Amino acid sequence: QYPTVYFRLEEDLTLTNSFIQVPSKADAVLDLNGHTITANQTEGASIFRVFGRLTIIDTQGGGRLKGATRYTIRVIEYGRVYIKGGTIEQTYTSYAVFVADSGRFEMTGGTINIVNNDSRIKYGGIRIEDNGIVTISGDARITGRDWHRLYIESGKLYADGGTIELGMTIRSN
Repeated sequence: QYPTVYFRLEEDLTLTNSFIQVPSKADAVLDLNGHTITANQTEGASIFRVFGRLTIIDTQGGGRLKGATRYTIRVIEYGRVYIKGGTIEQTYTSYAVFVADSGRFEMTGGTINIVNNDSRIKYGGIRIEDNGIVTISGDARITGRDWHRLYIESGKLYADGGTIELGMTIRSN
């Protein structure tokens, strides 16, 4: 395990055909600080791919992750993500968060907002596969369009507080 590294956004950031990767054993804290990370990317792109540990906070309020064409945050291969503030605006063709391969996603604050108004798009908040684990609690909120705010194919969901507006699919193999 590496020491924790803190990042604080001082201005908005746009990613063009790239992503931010948190490697295994890394431990990062990102303070959105009221700013936005926007993905200006081609099909299949994410903002974060997390194999290590990532904590997202927003000390100023109004901070956002916006615009990924694939999963905004991919938590895979035992990665861990903790959302304590900020908003993930899912505006394109996939889920805001994808948790698989024994990854963990814990949301105690902040919002996932599904804002795509294209009726052909039937995706949304969080997708759980391959033993992924998701915990929703505190002031966390998942809201927006009426499609799959949570989609659980295989994995676990724990909820103790927070708000998940209707729209859930659970499928077991």
